[in-house]
Amino acid sequence: MKICPHCGGEIRDSVVRCTHCRRNLRDGEIDLATAPAASPPGTASAPSSRTQPVAASFATAPSVTVEPPPKPAPAPFGSAPPRDAWSTAPPTSALSNPSTHRAIPNSRRAFGPDMWMLWAGMAATVAGVLAFLAVKEPWAHLTITQPATDTVDALVVEVTVRGHAAFVGTVGTVLAVVLAASGLLWFFYGFQRGWSMPGILNPALSILVTVAGLGVALLSTMVWFVWRDAMIARAENVGFTTREMTQLLDQQPIPIVVIERLPGLISFGGMMMLGLFASCLGWWAYRRRS
Repeated sequence: MKICPHCGGEIRDSVVRCTHCRRNLRDGEIDLATAPAASPPGTASAPSSRTQPVAASFATAPSVTVEPPPKPAPAPFGSAPPRDAWSTAPPTSALSNPSTHRAIPNSRRAFGPDMWMLWAGMAATVAGVLAFLAVKEPWAHLTITQPATDTVDALVVEVTVRGHAAFVGTVGTVLAVVLAASGLLWFFYGFQRGWSMPGILNPALSILVTVAGLGVALLSTMVWFVWRDAMIARAENVGFTTREMTQLLDQQPIPIVVIERLPGLISFGGMMMLGLFASCLGWWAYRRRS
């Protein structure tokens, strides 16, 4: 063993470069890649007691091959990868996984027929078509009487009118077409519950349509003024001229008009009730899939 003339460290006789200060013992050069930081002036350069055995062990110890850690098993699809001491990936959040923030839950996005919407669409379509056909049927039988004495009324004329002959019938036709078209589209969207329905097909609108249809049917049985134009147009069929029928309806006191409901009006009201039930069922199914 010998002493390094530069740092005073103990080294073996065969060493030509000090293992402590890395100085060349032959010409005094310093290995810049491995030399330790220079000590400030006035500081002893003797190595510590812990440095000497560590450096000596590195000089004499055989080389050791470090095997990389085993790769972890692949994580299930959709789950965050496990973090360990060897992982350098940044932490993941719940928002980075698309399965955790779907717009619609998986149970509602599942594809397949929506039986409730299919039934609602079928019922609404049938109700709209039958209501449209009922408008062409006789709706009311109007009997016009005038008081002959204090206790007896004299029959003046009787008129049977169809639904499409008056304005209420035209409104009923429009409502029936809207109901049938809505039901047909509900039936189409009922084949796949994952399809998004546009807002215009919201069954709540059809509920308003059927309520309006029921209002038309009720108005046609309570107020005879809605049949005024139809009665004047059919004056010649009952032996009156158009002018005579107009004068009869405008005279004072107002003549008594008795309205008798006919099968066409009853059928129209019944189909509007069926359409209302179908619309409520469709609205419930629509809420489940939205």
